[in-house]
Amino acid sequence: MPRLRSYPTAATRADAALPKAGGGSVFPLQIDASGRYLKQANGTPFLIHGDTAWSICNQLDQAEVDTYLNDCQTRGFNTLVVELIERYATSQTPRHLNAYGEAPFSPMSPVDWATPVEAFWSHVDYIIDGCLARGIMVLAFPAYSGYPDRDEGWDDEYLAESDADLQAYGTFLGTRYTQGNIIWVGAGDKSITGAEQTKQLNIFSAIKAVQPAAIFSGHGTTSSRTREFWSATYTDLDLIYYWPVYGGWPYSFVQTSYDAAPVKPALWFEGQYEGSASAQTCRACAWQAVLSGSPGQVYGHSGLWAFSSPVIDATDWTTQLAATARAQMVHVKTLLTQYEWWKLVPQQNTSLVSSSLGADGSRVCPARASDGSFAMVYIPASQSVTVVMSALAPSSVRARLYDPTAGTFSAVSGSPFANTGTQSIASGGERVLVLDAA
Repeated sequence: MPRLRSYPTAATRADAALPKAGGGSVFPLQIDASGRYLKQANGTPFLIHGDTAWSICNQLDQAEVDTYLNDCQTRGFNTLVVELIERYATSQTPRHLNAYGEAPFSPMSPVDWATPVEAFWSHVDYIIDGCLARGIMVLAFPAYSGYPDRDEGWDDEYLAESDADLQAYGTFLGTRYTQGNIIWVGAGDKSITGAEQTKQLNIFSAIKAVQPAAIFSGHGTTSSRTREFWSATYTDLDLIYYWPVYGGWPYSFVQTSYDAAPVKPALWFEGQYEGSASAQTCRACAWQAVLSGSPGQVYGHSGLWAFSSPVIDATDWTTQLAATARAQMVHVKTLLTQYEWWKLVPQQNTSLVSSSLGADGSRVCPARASDGSFAMVYIPASQSVTVVMSALAPSSVRARLYDPTAGTFSAVSGSPFANTGTQSIASGGERVLVLDAA
């Protein structure tokens, strides 16, 4: 039976007392002139620190939405991946309904994309506004395509719809969601081309007509970058999707996008999820990504993103909120935001670390600020690395080891060092070596 809902006023909403972190100083986001990262409305660089909440609009009621978003805010997440409409990973019958038994369109058989149902979209409003109040950006999918050969997306439905009705849907979205905290994402687990891309571009062109400054991207199949399949007109940033189990480690694929022309932010958008991968793999992916040129990273948990949908994982999703890697992701943000992280340039040669960098999950990932003022080196296990001290600008270089599992520093014996010659530094475990002015 669908859950009953009251429609809270601005005074009674659970997030009403929250500081409006998503106000004019943060949103709308824009892409920096360098093409490397996003920046807030006030010009401050925006480090993407994301979680995957694919099924939130259909699975959670308002109280659950607040539980989840409050937890995200506490853990520093400022970005969520969200399907605005879902037709597979839910607990409802039929599955396209939300927690209150409401459908996104009427009729649904066949889907009439030009007739949105107000009650359903009011619930989406609650989520988007709740994210805004907490300073959270939404990577929003208006018509998730679905992984090839799986009946989980909307590809059949939008292929059967008229261009005019899809444009009407896009106009509806662009007119309704003007809060500025949305990046629009096309496709979804599918590198669409031909008729599929043409149909989805009807939605996106209509959004763009209403919101010409909006940011657009697309999400393809495993082993893809947005620019490889999505219309260049709608490719403002590359979303990079690779799984380590298939050999897709971030250091290689992020840098490939980072080095490509024209320059676009190269965001590590989706890797293997905690639950199907170890916490250490998730940490390695995050650190590899941000030190290989990504303007942040997006984490995921296989037992959380569908919020207890029985077709994915019926485990109580709230038990995964404090999962090991999910709790440790904040340490990525904590360290980077102590520095001018946007200056970091990946160093996958011998210019900063002259010893072997290794491969895959054992990869050492060095990055140096463009002005040489600081550097960071992710070291995935206990080992020694040889640092070229002359790569650093300060005459006296402080060396510290940051524990990515605890967010704590320890001193390096002998530090500070002169910025001449080389130094062999033992990590003593999985660490991020941080080098800056003494």
